[in-house]
Amino acid sequence: MKLEGKSVLNFGTGSVLSFHATKLFHTIEGGAIVVDCDQLADKIRALVRFGQVTINNQSILGINAKLSEFHAAMGLAVLDEIETIIDRRQTIYAHYSNELKAYFSLQSISNDVDYNYAYFPMLFNSTSALLECISCLEDRKIFPRRYFFPSLERYSTRELINCPYADDIASRILCLPIYPDLDMEHVKEICDIVKKFAH
Repeated sequence: MKLEGKSVLNFGTGSVLSFHATKLFHTIEGGAIVVDCDQLADKIRALVRFGQVTINNQSILGINAKLSEFHAAMGLAVLDEIETIIDRRQTIYAHYSNELKAYFSLQSISNDVDYNYAYFPMLFNSTSALLECISCLEDRKIFPRRYFFPSLERYSTRELINCPYADDIASRILCLPIYPDLDMEHVKEICDIVKKFAH
């Protein structure tokens, strides 16, 4: 994803990426850390190689967090198709938006963001409507996700933070299925089901 023409990985000291199978770009499992400091990058490389600074120097405590050849091969295969994947997701996202914008509050994407269509979140009027919708979709073997529930501010400190607005919104957000092989007949079916719970 880009902001004002720059990759979001350019902001801040470091960024952590997930390459889990549910992600836009994936290696089935794994991830990456991107940093803006060579010294920090060297330390991270050592940490993911059992703490080995060099082959004969294990001076820090580390773990085995290297990406396997199999996972790397999957990543290369996905990378070859990434533009097609994004284009297809954009088509599905646009159809969801056109069909559902009159019924639900949808995510607003700033004009200076080059979005990758990773998710299609929508806000229900009530948690009960959301739960009823999930049940109906799952009865049809359609599996949406509540990726943003519970609200993460609850885990930001050792003490529970009272954020009623964040908690309320997080409890009413549902992400609809969006992946390149999702055919438009299923997208239409999902929209038809979801519209029934716009109350």
